[in-house]
Amino acid sequence: MSRSLSKVNVQIRSEIFVTDNAGVAINGLVDGGFTKRLSKDGANDTTTVTVTEIANGRYTVTFTPTATGFYELDIIHATYNPFGWSESYDVTTDGILAASDITSSVPSAAAIASAVWSYVVGSVFTAKRYLKAIGAAVAGKTSGGPTGFTARDLEDTQDQVVGTADTSGNRTPTSYGN
Repeated sequence: MSRSLSKVNVQIRSEIFVTDNAGVAINGLVDGGFTKRLSKDGANDTTTVTVTEIANGRYTVTFTPTATGFYELDIIHATYNPFGWSESYDVTTDGILAASDITSSVPSAAAIASAVWSYVVGSVFTAKRYLKAIGAAVAGKTSGGPTGFTARDLEDTQDQVVGTADTSGNRTPTSYGN
């Protein structure tokens, strides 16, 4: 499903392609053969949605929103593909999306950032932890002799990677900071 931006009282036009199960374009379908479900801000909307044939299995889907909000449109055909097609539209007075136009169901930037940085990569470290270790190993202050090493965080306040090395210089980390 994609999401588009539009303006109040301006017709929204999308295009769908209808095929049979073998992928052959289907012509000659009429508006009444499609089930159309339109909602605005999560509630059923009675705005008229029309499906019109163009040619070669292509059809336009149109409706004109009369109020601002978040619209979701589902088009279903009982026999042919699309058995279900969905599109979403943010409708504003000027066609420009401002922070106040976004519904409360959209997570805040802080919530998204928290989810990204706390995501566990593999089964051991969070994304934040991985980045701290990589930063220390690549650009942090390092110390140790030929048989050990320590990589400090970029602020030089904490050991981030501590390990040992064999006589060939192969490193084996033994502990990580937090």
